[in-house]
Amino acid sequence: MTADEARLLLEARGLGGIVPATTVAGTRTHAQDFASPAPGRFPLVLLSPGFSMPRSTLTALADDLAGRGYVVASVDHAHESIGTEFPGDRLLTCAACEQVDTPEEEAAVVRGRAEDLSFVIDELTNHRRAGMLSRMIDSRRIGIAGHSIGGAAAAATMSADDRVRAGVDLDGDFFVHPAAAGLGRRPFMIVGAESTHSPDSDDADWPDAWSHLKAGDAG
Repeated sequence: MTADEARLLLEARGLGGIVPATTVAGTRTHAQDFASPAPGRFPLVLLSPGFSMPRSTLTALADDLAGRGYVVASVDHAHESIGTEFPGDRLLTCAACEQVDTPEEEAAVVRGRAEDLSFVIDELTNHRRAGMLSRMIDSRRIGIAGHSIGGAAAAATMSADDRVRAGVDLDGDFFVHPAAAGLGRRPFMIVGAESTHSPDSDDADWPDAWSHLKAGDAG
């Protein structure tokens, strides 16, 4: 994270002035800038964070997947993250945080993210625009994992984009209805705390999703 991204995240969590932004921004991972890629073609995994969260919150998962031989693309969704710094010191904040409140608006976020994720796949697999990176990606093996509303976006992208062969929803509702429909027999994992998300939850849409996943519904 940049210092400004870290500052905005800390402020959003009530930790501004308590934890220095430079401490968070200075956290080091196993990643290395400009590392030489291994030869060969590898499966691609896209990661979509929870609503208002930056992509850096999925760094540990990205590191682990990359270490196991996946090409990993963590995606920041513009104007949905607490803070995302673009080249040229342009800092985008979460405009959507003040506008998303109803189920219909949450469903619109999911559909918008699905378009984002398909666009990222387009860019990463385009030889002219992505160059060497596109040649590393096995376009027959693409998956998406997401946390919270990012998990809903993983399912929505799979439903709309046949290039996505597998997906994971980490502790999130699906928001669009019918939930998890249109995946066919492609594998989709749902992971959640039993107290809030399970196939028989009363206050989540997982029962609907579970019925489609069990049936392998292609509709």
